[in-house]
Amino acid sequence: MKRIVVGVDGSPESKAALRWALAEARLRNATLHVVHAWVIPAAFGVDAAFVLAEAIEGFQEEAGRVLDEALAEVAGEAGTDVPLEREVVQGPASACLLRAAAGADLLVVGSRGHGGFAGLLLGSVSRRSRALLVADELDDAYPGSRGGYELGETVSWHTDGWSQGTAVAYAPTQVGRFQTALRRPIGRLHFAGEHTDGFAGTMEGAVRSGRRAAEAVARR
Repeated sequence: MKRIVVGVDGSPESKAALRWALAEARLRNATLHVVHAWVIPAAFGVDAAFVLAEAIEGFQEEAGRVLDEALAEVAGEAGTDVPLEREVVQGPASACLLRAAAGADLLVVGSRGHGGFAGLLLGSVSRRSRALLVADELDDAYPGSRGGYELGETVSWHTDGWSQGTAVAYAPTQVGRFQTALRRPIGRLHFAGEHTDGFAGTMEGAVRSGRRAAEAVARR
């Protein structure tokens, strides 16, 4: 049977996405898989997973309540003739949605900062859908950045034909010889990646290089 995945966090935008996904599932005769992802509040610190078992259980229950209330509200408006799968999972929303959408026919997410539901993402988890989800995650760290998003592209590192899941490991003296050339823009094309940063081979280097390239584009 066809399967549609939708992310719900209780916000008006996510409820709009749920309404759209429910209607689309009805049209396609598909199962609707509704996902709510939650994370431990930052105020509890990095050791929360080890010392707050009861609190974590409470977070899970609260997340389930948020999902059930959204389903009750939206399904109450539109009816419940569509097969539903309910999932409450701990973890970053983007990663959890990507896992849930593996093999799905359609992934639907609400768009924050654009005044409502802004689109649907066709195909099993597409490159475009991953970019949109990452843009939403970045908006949490850099509020307002989502409004500047225009187009994105992603590559699955471990399946990419060029990288094949590897990371750069410079030999002595190669950093100084190669990095300047690797990060040099060609016209309007700017390059980023952990191999262009002083912290080569790390995610921090990848993020730093992305910010460097983005700032260079913004200055043009």
